Order: sequence, then C-alpha cells, then structure tokens
Amino acid sequence: MGSHFFGSKTVNTRTLHRCHGCSRDIPPKSAMRRDESIFDGVHWRLYWCETCIAYMQEWDFYDDEGICEGEFRDETPDEWEACRKRTEG
Repeated sequence: MGSHFFGSKTVNTRTLHRCHGCSRDIPPKSAMRRDESIFDGVHWRLYWCETCIAYMQEWDFYDDEGICEGEFRDETPDEWEACRKRTEG
C-alpha cells in the first residue's frame, strides 16, 4: 500500500494526549509535536512531548525508524530520565 507523511507541527493540546515516545499522559494545554502519516493504509497521528523530542535530538533518532510506543522510557530509562530532568527541570 505504501506510505505518505503529511507533516509535523507543534500544537497546544486541548485534551489529554499520550506521548508516543514515553507513553506518559500529557495534560491539556501542553505543547506537543503532532506527526501525521498514512502507513500501509492506516492513518497515524502521533504526539511527542518536549522531553521525547529532546531525547530524539540527543540520540539521533528519526521518526521513520519505527519507534514503538513507550520505547524511550522502557528501553533506556536512565538516559531518558536524565533527558527529562534537563528538559522539564
């Protein structure tokens, strides 16, 4: 079927959203990055918290690497937590 990436943009959420990178629930009125795409006929709308965006930049992750939900916090908890402390204080 193929895939199509519609783009990314930073949004201020109106409702609770789950971050794809860390699986945390992020409260309404938070800045998050929203990515939209179609992959094999399935529409995806993924949200990323500021910590996971910083984590991807630090570790040179790319969105098209097939990142599983919660992967950052589950697979590398010490590195992710250090990034969270730097990002969120």
